[in-house]
Amino acid sequence: AISASGGGFSLQLVTLNQSQTIPVTEPVNVVTPVNGVNVTRVSVAAAVPATTTTCTPGALEVFVAWSDTTPVVSASHFCFDLSSGKATCTGSAAVGVGTQPTLAVRDTADGLAAMLVHTDGWCDNSHKHNTQATPRTCSQTAVATPHVLVYSYALASDWAAHLRQPSPAPLSSCSNILHGAFDQ
Repeated sequence: AISASGGGFSLQLVTLNQSQTIPVTEPVNVVTPVNGVNVTRVSVAAAVPATTTTCTPGALEVFVAWSDTTPVVSASHFCFDLSSGKATCTGSAAVGVGTQPTLAVRDTADGLAAMLVHTDGWCDNSHKHNTQATPRTCSQTAVATPHVLVYSYALASDWAAHLRQPSPAPLSSCSNILHGAFDQ
């Protein structure tokens, strides 16, 4: 369940039993509202991986992505321990500019993988950006650009490692996470 309030939101794992909501975990505050910045869209994807995991075995791995009015896309990775009802955030950070994020997860032979797609992103790898003298491709400042569709794909362990860095750089073609853009 996602609960919104004052521009932020929280996340809680619940089950439905005869039209009654039963909490499985404590609520987790994902975004605390900041003056003038409101969350515009939230996407959640979750799985209990059958293979390698960044959480304890049997835990539910949850990815959350959201965009806000600035427009920035951010993401978080959580581990929900189903036996104790506790949730742990393994990392949270802004991942780029854009709007309307959508997440999907899939269990693969190498572990759980997650894909994030959003629009109005930034294409750092274009003819203009590749041929200009400065700034270098990996040193550019991202600017939200209408109709640029952005994708980012990696194993959950790579996402968690990126998101738990003290000040991770926004995702780009220079990141260790597969990342690209299409001009719609």
